[in-house]
Amino acid sequence: MAAFYGPQVAGWFALAQRVIGIPMSLVGQAVAQVYMGEASWFVRENPVALSSIFTKTARKLFFVGLLPITILMISGPWLFSIVFGTNWWTAGLYMRILGLMYLVQFVVVPLSQTLNLLERQDIQLGWDIGRLLLVLSVIVAAHSKGWSDEYAVGMYGMAMLVFYTALYWLSLCSLKKM
Repeated sequence: MAAFYGPQVAGWFALAQRVIGIPMSLVGQAVAQVYMGEASWFVRENPVALSSIFTKTARKLFFVGLLPITILMISGPWLFSIVFGTNWWTAGLYMRILGLMYLVQFVVVPLSQTLNLLERQDIQLGWDIGRLLLVLSVIVAAHSKGWSDEYAVGMYGMAMLVFYTALYWLSLCSLKKM
């Protein structure tokens, strides 16, 4: 973002990521540790039931994240202006644009080690490479086509939303094939 849209846009983007990323990370890491402990036991003792634990955890994460992210999506620009000052209104707009992606990320990231537990690092590697290439492509395309920073952020959010959703389904399909 900084290379194509300047330091101001990069600052707004970084603030939006930090405001949502820090609490998501704290909750996500705690959930991931509990999930990994349970999931590793199920892989050894009852692999068929792991799919159920996976979907129950995903459902709980969705409902935990829904309210705070919805609040940030609705009132993001206003809240950012009050808390950080009027110069940061655009960071709140970015939060609004990226809200759905953050919700899906909040659900999927704590469950993301499922493929490693299933020894499907090949799928995880393919996903990681695809995500990197898509994100780079989206940002380069946005700049080369002269899209606004808001549109570029939206395209980034859509690309990441697609990839986090794909990771969820890849993990779920791998669980069902056990």
